[in-house]
Amino acid sequence: MRDIGRIRDGGKARFRKTFRIWNEFPASLRNVSASLENQLGKFLRVQRGEMTYAQFSKKLGLPPSTLHRLERADQSITLRGLRQIMRRLKCRLGDIFPTE
Repeated sequence: MRDIGRIRDGGKARFRKTFRIWNEFPASLRNVSASLENQLGKFLRVQRGEMTYAQFSKKLGLPPSTLHRLERADQSITLRGLRQIMRRLKCRLGDIFPTE
């Protein structure tokens, strides 16, 4: 019965749990996360070049709206999604997140 209520609330319980966990992260980890999201966004903008969001998102296998949010660092990405981008662009992790 609890699962049915969870489905009915549209995932709000899951959001509250995620938000609570995120707020328990030390500030330094949140800063690292934001920095990595910014680096990914810059990399994607450079790789997209003159292509439209529709063209580039098709190449990456992502919806254009997701690509837009990733470029603006408004959305996090899973490791699976990152691996997909790397495979589609034929690049390495160090290309996306340079050490310098």
